[in-house]
Amino acid sequence: MNWISEKTGKLLADYLNEPSGKYETYSTAQPDMLCRCLQKGDVLLIDGHLRVSVAIKYITQSTRAICSTLIAQAFQLVAYPILPVIKSETVAGSHYTRECLHIRHHSLFTPRDFDVSPYFEIIKPTLAEGFDYKALNWVSDRPEHRPLNTTAVAQ
Repeated sequence: MNWISEKTGKLLADYLNEPSGKYETYSTAQPDMLCRCLQKGDVLLIDGHLRVSVAIKYITQSTRAICSTLIAQAFQLVAYPILPVIKSETVAGSHYTRECLHIRHHSLFTPRDFDVSPYFEIIKPTLAEGFDYKALNWVSDRPEHRPLNTTAVAQ
């Protein structure tokens, strides 16, 4: 019976490690711009192209598939918060309470936790380099739109 489980597991692993047929490489930042923004210790999140990446994205509801358990474990080894549980506890011998951070087990983190954590900054190289939306060249079939005249609206 054990050989059936092993064979099934191997077939599933082989299937999940195949490239997803619908994957297209897409980058919102030029590599040189990204390099200028990265600093020592930054964690770079990337999309995966294997079928297992699609499964991870579905399960974690994240647009990125990363080895979040290992990253969470590394941050917890240096006591850096990710998304702690915050509880109010009474200070012994007083009527005061204080907020205490409780660390969740590293295996409970998903990629999305890094996105919503108040302790991590999401770096967007385009914005970091002084993005000017007015300088974009839009292609459109619509006639040119004009900015709203705020003085006319106020009258």
